[in-house]
Amino acid sequence: MDSNRDSNEESPYMSMKKESPYVSMKRVTTTSPESCNDDVRKHGQFKPPVPSPRPGRLQNANPPIVCDICRQEGERIIAVGWCTQCMGHFCNTCKRAHCLSKVSRHHKFLELNGDAQKDDAMVKEIQLKKDIVCELHPGKVLSHYCLDDEALICDFCCRSNHTKHHYIDIEDVASDALKQEDKLVTIIKKRIGDCDKEIDNSMDDISTVIQSKDDFLIKVNEERKSMHETLDAHFNKIEHEGNGSHDAAIAKIQIHQKMVRLEKFNSESVLNQLTTAKAKHHPVQIVKSSNEIKRTLEEWRHVLPRLSSEPLNISTFQPGVLDMTKLAQVISRTLQGSQRLCEPCIHRIGPLYDKKPGYKALIDISIGGKGDLAVLNIDSSNSAQYQMATYDLDTITVKKTVYGLFHGLCTLNTGCYALTDHANKCIAVYDANLEHQRNIAINMFKDPWGICEGSAGEIMVTDTGSKSVSHIDSSYGSVVSSISPGILNCSWPWYVAINSEGMVIISDDYKNCVKGVGKKGETKFIYGGKGQGQGQLKGPAGVCVDPLDNIIIADNGNDRVHLLDPKGNFIRFVLTSADKFKGPMCVAIDKKGNLIVGSHDGDICRITYLTQ
Repeated sequence: MDSNRDSNEESPYMSMKKESPYVSMKRVTTTSPESCNDDVRKHGQFKPPVPSPRPGRLQNANPPIVCDICRQEGERIIAVGWCTQCMGHFCNTCKRAHCLSKVSRHHKFLELNGDAQKDDAMVKEIQLKKDIVCELHPGKVLSHYCLDDEALICDFCCRSNHTKHHYIDIEDVASDALKQEDKLVTIIKKRIGDCDKEIDNSMDDISTVIQSKDDFLIKVNEERKSMHETLDAHFNKIEHEGNGSHDAAIAKIQIHQKMVRLEKFNSESVLNQLTTAKAKHHPVQIVKSSNEIKRTLEEWRHVLPRLSSEPLNISTFQPGVLDMTKLAQVISRTLQGSQRLCEPCIHRIGPLYDKKPGYKALIDISIGGKGDLAVLNIDSSNSAQYQMATYDLDTITVKKTVYGLFHGLCTLNTGCYALTDHANKCIAVYDANLEHQRNIAINMFKDPWGICEGSAGEIMVTDTGSKSVSHIDSSYGSVVSSISPGILNCSWPWYVAINSEGMVIISDDYKNCVKGVGKKGETKFIYGGKGQGQGQLKGPAGVCVDPLDNIIIADNGNDRVHLLDPKGNFIRFVLTSADKFKGPMCVAIDKKGNLIVGSHDGDICRITYLTQ
């Protein structure tokens, strides 16, 4: 640094006008590094971006510059002057107003010639001269930078106002500024890249949300379709029953009408005979027929038989009210989203209080519509006698009982109980008080065993005799579909459950596994294999699904209960042999989301493994 440079020595910046324009140290803002002009950039100045031509319109090679003020108003008026102080383009009207203003009346204007390229070059040259010339010493180029005042100065400033200050050549400052600019360019490029990534990520997020929306609408429409089918089945059943009762009433009336017509015919025939006899017959003939007349008179003295006074079997329709308050609830998954897994807590309820020596084996349980515990027992003294009983779940006191050759038990959405009846090869339906309601006879049944109902009201029944699973419409008592033995590939399809997605879960006692299948028989998962390790089973029995669609398996031979996720993957044991609960046989979920386990010997326990 030389603060006493000879004043007669020509500064390297004195020739800047001849060589190239230099940058003002004022801050320059740009939208992107690509807009930087290479020829001017070495001096640190950006070239304004050239606007893209408007598509579909021919462009003039050198279109005239328009008025800046009029352009803001949406008009394109050709500029005739450029204000050297405001650095703006003005048309005649705006220029006149600008010159009349008290604030800008002394501003100087540069006349434009209408050629945009030449006018733009002229304006830039004037701007450059104004930027690089010292304001204190007109005509002197800014050539140094004062470190003390942090200001650009010329040679005269160095010898006058800044003689004792430290200053350096402007080229050194410009070099540092260019380095900072390069860093800024790098940061800007990275920032643009980050913006591109964020935009791509946001597009991915939008795609994810759109896919979620599509899946949501598909499920809504499937549920709507399912509910429509349920409503159609309900009203079709009412219509069928109504048609039957009315047709029966019509048939009864027609039979009575036919009898009355016959009576009328007989009466007319006798009347015709009497009229003819009275006119033409001999008195002897009349006397001979008197006994017949007396008998007929005695018979017809009574009132003509009328239609039975008993009410005709005509069904009446009572319109119902759709309960809108429960439309948003999915009954089978009410607790989903509000509960999560926790460490199992086992509470022994104890053996059934009314259990007699004759009742040896407990084979199935279910939770009734009112929260009662429904239990199915075998009477060891009579293999043809089974007992189905309901208990208060808190006190385990018996409420009602019914007997029959039942194998499986479940609770329907209506609150009734459905049992597989081996003796009658049907499904027996009882109400909450165990009053028999009806039988659903299925001709194809050989040995119906496991039974469950889905959220849409469909009943699934396993048949150990035919090694198949049947999908039954409970409204009409017809088989909607069945999974044949060849497709199901189960040696002993025993207990059955169905999740909210319609997947059927079946325990196979002989193959020591549990299978998840679609309603057409396609395999979703197979869990098990004989053994005592994790993922192995020994005589799997009861199965059920919890509010989170997790799958629960009673591993009877290993004295434990498995918990699987909805896809059939092992999560944990909720009951093990260390808990001293021997032979878990059947499982069910109560109204609070607790697991109820029944053992082969009639013991009952409640397991809490879900928490809020």
